Amino acid sequence: MPVDIAKIKGLTSTQVLVSRKQHGENLLSYKKENSFLKIFIGIFKEPMAILLLVAIAIYLASGDFTNGIFLALAVFAISAISLYQDLEEQECTRKVEIILSAELQGD
Repeated sequence: MPVDIAKIKGLTSTQVLVSRKQHGENLLSYKKENSFLKIFIGIFKEPMAILLLVAIAIYLASGDFTNGIFLALAVFAISAISLYQDLEEQECTRKVEIILSAELQGD
């Protein structure tokens, strides 16, 4: 059953104060955003990334530079994509928080 948004009324100032006393402030709690460096280091703390770094080291130590360099480039590309996604996620989260923090007035 669809809701007619035009008929929905907001709370009055008095109702807002009563609601805040009963339920507390309507605030979001969130983790502090990670910096570029923390995200980058976090990527290489993943077990799969560690395994790939070890494989790169083995390739290079055994003299197979072609495969070692190719794998290193692939790991770098995947890390760059992951870093970009994490930074975009933080930006989107920040924008959603701004939208949700807007106060609606009913009276």
